[in-house]
Amino acid sequence: MLKNMKISMKIGFGFFVIMLLAAGVAYLGSSGLIAVKDRVGKADDVNRLVKYILEVRRSEKNYILRQDQQHSDDVLAKLEEMRKQVRETKTKFTQDVNKIQMDDVATAVDDYANSFYEYLDIEVKQKEQEANMVRVARELEKIAIALRQNEKKEYTQLRTQNANEADLDDKLNKADAANRMIKWMLECRQDEKNFILRNDIVSSQQVTKNIKKIINQANDLKNHFTKEENKKMAQQIIVDAESYQKAFLTYNELNNGLNVNLEKMVEAARSVENTCGDARTDQKAKMLNEMNLSINLMLGGTIAIIVLGVFISFAIIRAITVPIDRITVIAKEISSGDLGHEVEIVQKDEIGQLADAFRNMKESMQEQAVVAQKISQGDLNIEVIPKSTKDVLGNALVAMIKNLQEQADVAQKISQGNLNIEVIPKSTKDVLGNALAAMTRNLQEQTGALKEAVNVLSSSTSEIATTVTQLAASVSETATSANETTTTVEEVRQTADLTSKKSKAVSEGAQKAQQISIDGKKATDEAIEGMGRIKIQMTSIAESIVILSEQSQAIGEIIATVDDIAEQANLLSVNASIEAVKAGEMGKGFSVVAQEIKDLAKQSKQGTKRVRAILNEIQRATGKAVMVTEEGSKTVEAGVKQAKQSGGAISTLTTSITEATQAAIQIAASSQQQLVGMDQVGTIMMDIKEACAQNDAGTRQLETAVQNLSELGQKLKQVMEWYKVTA
Repeated sequence: MLKNMKISMKIGFGFFVIMLLAAGVAYLGSSGLIAVKDRVGKADDVNRLVKYILEVRRSEKNYILRQDQQHSDDVLAKLEEMRKQVRETKTKFTQDVNKIQMDDVATAVDDYANSFYEYLDIEVKQKEQEANMVRVARELEKIAIALRQNEKKEYTQLRTQNANEADLDDKLNKADAANRMIKWMLECRQDEKNFILRNDIVSSQQVTKNIKKIINQANDLKNHFTKEENKKMAQQIIVDAESYQKAFLTYNELNNGLNVNLEKMVEAARSVENTCGDARTDQKAKMLNEMNLSINLMLGGTIAIIVLGVFISFAIIRAITVPIDRITVIAKEISSGDLGHEVEIVQKDEIGQLADAFRNMKESMQEQAVVAQKISQGDLNIEVIPKSTKDVLGNALVAMIKNLQEQADVAQKISQGNLNIEVIPKSTKDVLGNALAAMTRNLQEQTGALKEAVNVLSSSTSEIATTVTQLAASVSETATSANETTTTVEEVRQTADLTSKKSKAVSEGAQKAQQISIDGKKATDEAIEGMGRIKIQMTSIAESIVILSEQSQAIGEIIATVDDIAEQANLLSVNASIEAVKAGEMGKGFSVVAQEIKDLAKQSKQGTKRVRAILNEIQRATGKAVMVTEEGSKTVEAGVKQAKQSGGAISTLTTSITEATQAAIQIAASSQQQLVGMDQVGTIMMDIKEACAQNDAGTRQLETAVQNLSELGQKLKQVMEWYKVTA
């Protein structure tokens, strides 16, 4: 079927099939993406429910902690939003399992809302009971304080009446009992607050225990009171304590109800989270399944498109390329000159038409090849009949045969030595005609010029032969002079070599003397620097000794002061002894202290004498040291001066030696350069000598060549006389 279809129809059919399959794959992919998008939207709705329940829990905790009505309103508002979101999400689901999950979420939300409402109601009741407990506790405390005041008042009255101790103790005990009830009531309030804040069971038990203590203490006081007023106050304390106890127990029961509702809210919130988590997991799993299905379908469709496209492309390409390959092979054979292959392609499409054209072209080229073969064999007596007036190659062959015949006649005349002919080209593009015309003209011109050149060559060779003979004699003389010059240059080179060695030795000696002078200058500089350091150190020592002398004088003054203090201490001890004697028995201890002061003063005086003697010796030694350092400083200054003079002399000597050394180095370098120059001159003279020898040999060869050239000119003159050229 493909063989008889047009090529454009084949390509269009393959493209249509591939596009149809691509549209199918695109439909499958878009359907899968729409399904995945739907699953993602449902998963987002479920996530939104989880977000709502978390926000509800946060608002609930804020309300419990802060008791702010705004947070309570937020809880109720978000629960209503959750109900609305659950209804919307349920309408989007199509499977029963997901709808059931949304029903479970709605039920859990309702349970949470009911528990929260109950929590609020219980909290209102708790606040009522808490206010009742506060009111009763304050009333109880007020009565207990009044009872204590009554007992204290009665105690004061009995004491003024000088009552017996038993009655006074009884009043004190009753006042203490009232104090204990107040204390227990305060502890109840503290434990009550701990229970409310922390929900502590121990605090609750402690409240019950203290209330029982108050009731028992009030009953005991009631039995011991004699006044009716006090009995009524004790009875009122019992009533208030029982009321407080009842209110606290009611509060405790309500607190248990709060805890139950909190647990219900937590359970409902967890149920919402778990159910939403299951729904989200289900949607995610379905989304993944649909994604995998879409990917598999798209992948399968893509593979099918590729396989079918490859198959269709292969069939179409084969239907097109196989015949074209055959025609290409035949065209290559024809282009290489082989016209023996037959075109066996029979089709009704463009390739069949191309095959028919190739067959006609091959037959025409075979006929023209026969003509060209005869022309190549030199047979120009052939007749070519063009196929039509548009047969370019046939007409060109006819014109080519005619031109070749005319140009063959011209070439035959030239081969006979007749250059007196005129060649007229057919046109400016007649390469062969133009070449024959140019060749004829060039041959005529070159033949005339060659005749003249041969005549000139014959006369010139004689003159060259005479000149070459003279040149040979001159070259021999030059070679002899070059040998003598080479010998003289060798002698001069040996003299320069000896001069270079002597100047090199002088240069080395000068360099050593320069190094020694540099070392001497360096040593002198170091000696001057060392003398300078010694001078600085001697100056520092002198300054230190002067400071030491000043400090010694200061120590002497301090010793004189200490000596005066010792004298005064001694005088003070004598006065103290006198006063101790005057004091009698009470002054004995003071007398001992006075004696000790006297002994210490005596010891201080002796110590100052020894220090003064040592200090005098130090001052005498310091004076000697000052004199010695001054003499040393003068000696060092003289040494520095002499060292500087020696350094100047050595520096001058070093400069002179350095200049002499540089001159010797320059002489050595010049001698070395002269030696190198003489070596180069010797080499050049050897080259000149060899060149002279070569010139001598070349001149002799040139003489022989000139003789040969003279003989060749005679022969050329005879050859040129054969050509016929118009003058």
